[in-house]
Amino acid sequence: MSGTSRIIASGSELMVFIKTGTELAPIIRPIANQTGAVLTIEPADRKVVSKNAGRWGKTAAGLMNWKVSVDADLSDPLDTNADEVDFMELQTAVLSRDNVNIIVAFIAELDGAAEIDATRPQWAGAAKVNFPINAKHGESMSTGYEFEGQDELTPTLPGA
Repeated sequence: MSGTSRIIASGSELMVFIKTGTELAPIIRPIANQTGAVLTIEPADRKVVSKNAGRWGKTAAGLMNWKVSVDADLSDPLDTNADEVDFMELQTAVLSRDNVNIIVAFIAELDGAAEIDATRPQWAGAAKVNFPINAKHGESMSTGYEFEGQDELTPTLPGA
């Protein structure tokens, strides 16, 4: 090994999509104006109690949790392509307290459009969505959508 790590993807290759429709006829659209995404998968801490522990606490891995954060610029809904999920659509999900089905996937550019690259890993699950709106004086408005997993996160690994 030469000591140099091979980069498997650039940050712009990972995107978050919203899945609607049915299992037989799914509609999968990217969140509009994404500028970055973070997928976090982690075990929750579970306190371990022992009479021999003395005054020190100890934890063990518990149930698994997952969440996805997506940074995005806010744009006028009239300017959003119908093939994308815009701020207003996600706001409707928040206000109606509905979970959304998300897919975190690597993308490939096909004819100038971002499509899910089925040859690379992807993750899917139902999530509760919330978002802050960032409005700094003199800058464009942005948001950081937060998707909190409400069920199992299902990985799809090519060739598995």
